[in-house]
Amino acid sequence: MLKKVLPEEGPYELRIAQLFSSPEVARDPRNHCVPLLDVIEIPNTGQKLMVMPFLRPFKNPRLQTFGEFVGFFTQVCEVSFPESCRHQSILMVFEPEPPVHA
Repeated sequence: MLKKVLPEEGPYELRIAQLFSSPEVARDPRNHCVPLLDVIEIPNTGQKLMVMPFLRPFKNPRLQTFGEFVGFFTQVCEVSFPESCRHQSILMVFEPEPPVHA
């Protein structure tokens, strides 16, 4: 799958994908992130495309047992940040936007 990197929507998306796909972090069994296979730079545009495996929707095929649900939910909720990712500049990406008061 090709995904266009849109700096205005998430300037750190490529850096985060590269971090979680690095050999050291990718070996961690708690890392359930989609691996980044390659980055393609489009000449003369400054744009980049992330190459990732094509994945199926989580509900296809449907979960059939309670054990499958527990396994899925455990993996979705499991969060582990690599040591190099534990500083404010990266964690700010995950914070919600402050409310706008009229």
